[in-house]
Amino acid sequence: AWIITGGTNAGIMKLVGEIVDMNPSHRRPIHLIGIATWGCVADRHKLEVHGKTVVYTTPSPNEPDTALEPNHTKFIFVDDKRQGEYGGEIEFRARLEHAISGNFFGTRSKAASGIESQTLTTPSLHPEQSGYFEILSFE
Repeated sequence: AWIITGGTNAGIMKLVGEIVDMNPSHRRPIHLIGIATWGCVADRHKLEVHGKTVVYTTPSPNEPDTALEPNHTKFIFVDDKRQGEYGGEIEFRARLEHAISGNFFGTRSKAASGIESQTLTTPSLHPEQSGYFEILSFE
């Protein structure tokens, strides 16, 4: 399974990371992917290396930017050149989620036999902007 969040150590993103960590599945691994705005990541300068592995430690809570959630397995950073302004990743993330869910590749495909078949799309669950658990939209 793939779960995509904003990747930061706050709110529902932090909760999802903690839940995935408490429920490991070796048979069906969960890929927890964070897509974050580069200008909002705390200690981002430590990540600006090439060809090396970096150990990211959670910065001080007094840091004005947001720390990355440690249980995410992958991160994609979107650099819109702004500092401390969230939302630079929204359009990219929406397009990626749309592509992953199958909509990008079309709704029909032909099998090797030449018979056209319906492709299943991947369900996605989105918390509404308020972030409250009681209010969810299902697409």
